[in-house]
Amino acid sequence: MKRHAKTSRNLRMRRVSLVVCIAIVLTLTINIRVQADLPGQLGKGLGGAGKKLDRNAIRAEIEKARREMEKKQREMEKSRSKNSRRRSTRNRSTRSRLTRKRSTSRVSTAGPAFGYRVATGQKFAYSVQLAWRVGGVEKRIVGQPLYQVRYRNGSKSTMLVVGRFRHLRKKTDEENFRHLARQDYWLQSVQNLESKNLGAGGHPAVGDVDLPYLMDEFVTLRQLVIPHLPYAEDGKEGKSENAVLTHSADGPTIWRGFTGSGSQGKSFSSVTAKPLGGSSVQLNIRRGFENKADNFSAVYSSSGIFDKSRGLMASLRGTYTLVEGGKKLTVSINVQRLSGEGLAKAKTTAQQDMQEMPNAALPVEAMRKPLASTYRESYSANRMPRQGAAVGYFDESMNQHFRAIYLGQRSDGEAKIQFSGSREIRYVRPSKMKQLGTGK
Repeated sequence: MKRHAKTSRNLRMRRVSLVVCIAIVLTLTINIRVQADLPGQLGKGLGGAGKKLDRNAIRAEIEKARREMEKKQREMEKSRSKNSRRRSTRNRSTRSRLTRKRSTSRVSTAGPAFGYRVATGQKFAYSVQLAWRVGGVEKRIVGQPLYQVRYRNGSKSTMLVVGRFRHLRKKTDEENFRHLARQDYWLQSVQNLESKNLGAGGHPAVGDVDLPYLMDEFVTLRQLVIPHLPYAEDGKEGKSENAVLTHSADGPTIWRGFTGSGSQGKSFSSVTAKPLGGSSVQLNIRRGFENKADNFSAVYSSSGIFDKSRGLMASLRGTYTLVEGGKKLTVSINVQRLSGEGLAKAKTTAQQDMQEMPNAALPVEAMRKPLASTYRESYSANRMPRQGAAVGYFDESMNQHFRAIYLGQRSDGEAKIQFSGSREIRYVRPSKMKQLGTGK
C-alpha cells in the first residue's frame, strides 16, 4: 500500500509539471506570434478574426484552460482513487476469507501431538508376554507392570512402577507351566518418561531376566512397553554400520562402528511411524546384527499402535529371531494396554506384589510410613509445631498421607520435614503440615 501511494504521488507531480510546461510553451508561442503580427490565425480561437489581440486576454485564456485541465486531472485522479480503494477492499476481503478458511482448516485438522503424554496421578498398566521353545521346554516371561505418574517437571514425568515379571516353564510331559519364583525380575520402580522415550535416571532393576542370547542388545522389557518414538508421526530414524560381536566374562557385546577381532558384521536399527487415520499411528521397529559370512543373525522386529489421544502405546506385536549354527529360535512378543476390568486386576496384583517386592527394588517413596488416621487442623506460619514433633503430610501425587518429623524452619518461611521410614528431606509450606492425633 505504501509503494502504491508513493507511485500515485509521483504520477501527479509529473502530470502537473507537464501542464506547466505546456502553458509556458503556449505563452512563448503566443508572444512570438503576437510580436510577428499574426492576428488572423490566433484570433480565430480568441474572439474571432479581425479583432486586435490583447496579451493580458491571451494570458487569461491560457490560465482558464490550465485550470480546466487541472480540474479534469483531479476528477480523473479521484475516480482512480475510488477504484483503487474498491479493489483494495475487495482484496482485503478476499484475503480475510482465505485466512479464515485456512484457519478453520488448521483447527479442524489439528490433533494431539505425537509423543508420550501423561498427567500427574495417572495410572496405566500393560499385559506383556514373551514365549519361545528351546528343545522340549516351553519358556514364557509374563508381567502386568503398573505405572503411576508421581509428578511432572516440564516435558519429563517421573513414574512409580510395580513391574514384576515371572519366569514360567513347561516340559513336554508337564500339563501346566511352573513359576520359577526365585527368578522373578522387577522393573525399575522409578522411571522417567520424556516425550519420545524413557529418560535417564530412575531406580535400578532387581533380578536377572532370562532372555534368549543377545536379545537385550536390541530391546529390553521396559522398552517393549515404552519404545522410542521418531521425531514425527510420519518420520523415520535409522542407522546401519559396521560392528563387531565379542565375548567376555560379562557376556556378549556388540561394538558398533568398529572393526577388529571378533565376529565382523553389520548392525542396523530403524524406527518408522505411519499415520493410520484418527489418533492411531503405526510404529515399526527393526534392530539387529548380521554376519552373513558365519550365517549368524539376531533380529528384533515389531509393529505397534501408538494412540495419540491417550499419549501411550495401545499395543505391540513382535518377534526376536536368532539364527546360529544352522538353528533358528523365534520369540513371540505380545504387549497390550489394559483398561476396564483388566486395569482393575492389574492394580490389585500390583498391591499384592508390593508386599513381596525386594527391599532393593522398593522406591524411596514406598518406604515412607503411611497414615490412615484423621487429622486436626493445619499448621501456619504463626503457629508452628515444636522441633522434632511428628506431623502429617498429604502427597497429592500419591494420594496418600505420610508421617514426617518437623526439623525447623528456613529463612524463607518454609518448613523442613523428614519422612519417617524413607528419611527423605523436603521443604514445604507450613499449611501443608497437619497436626496428628494422639498415639500417631
